[in-house]
Amino acid sequence: MSEQKGSKVNKIREDIKRFLEEDENSFVTAGKKETIKKADFDLIILTECWLSCSGPIPLLESYSSHATKQTYNQSDGILIYIKDNLKCTVEEPTFQEANCLIIKFGTHTVVIGIYRPYCSKNDATKKFSSLNQLLTELKCFKNIVLMGDINIDISPGNMNQQAEQYLNLTASHGLLPAFTSSTRMFTCIDHLSLKIRQPTKSFVILTCLTDHEAVSLSLKIKQPKCYFNRCIRKIDHVGLKQFLLDANFGQIYDNNNPEELANFLVETLSK
Repeated sequence: MSEQKGSKVNKIREDIKRFLEEDENSFVTAGKKETIKKADFDLIILTECWLSCSGPIPLLESYSSHATKQTYNQSDGILIYIKDNLKCTVEEPTFQEANCLIIKFGTHTVVIGIYRPYCSKNDATKKFSSLNQLLTELKCFKNIVLMGDINIDISPGNMNQQAEQYLNLTASHGLLPAFTSSTRMFTCIDHLSLKIRQPTKSFVILTCLTDHEAVSLSLKIKQPKCYFNRCIRKIDHVGLKQFLLDANFGQIYDNNNPEELANFLVETLSK
């Protein structure tokens, strides 16, 4: 690993650790800036990770890591960290002109992480086609979370035809944006769209981790219960008493060899 790659990996790791260890974070919700105490994130999705030139994936204690393998340019790539105690599966679907990872929690909840490079900003036709196909395949999930750096501005004052096409597409699958406030330079290009049948809270966290603001979602996910096979042994006292009454112990009185008597008793009781 080159020195440049090594330093980039270390910087990513240290930036994430510093963000997770901060005692409090400033966030924006409903247009108001507030403060939240130290948060414990179960799932972290990082986009535009430059994975092709970043070397090995940085490790975080108590988290498992996953990364996209498909590449389109040097800046792309999605990296996710999942708490070790969460039961889920991670897949990388085929996606045109964008990176995508899907995290499935049982058969009820799926989280879709997407990064669409800025260079494809002018034409999103292929990306829309892939997204439509993916959402169609995942329609059986009751809860769908779509989040990531889409590079399509959906803020109210900057709507254009491409943004309308994108919002119409997601709405046709039952997903609505959780917010349209600014995430980078007065634009909303980092999205959080939801189809959720339970209460949720979403935040735009003001952080120095990247030049984008971080998007946060709080929801409860029903985790599958763990069932353990238990074997319970009981003594059939009634059956044992009847067995002893019916057994023929007459030969015991005619044999003076202790070893043979012991073997006979064991064999009889083992039947």
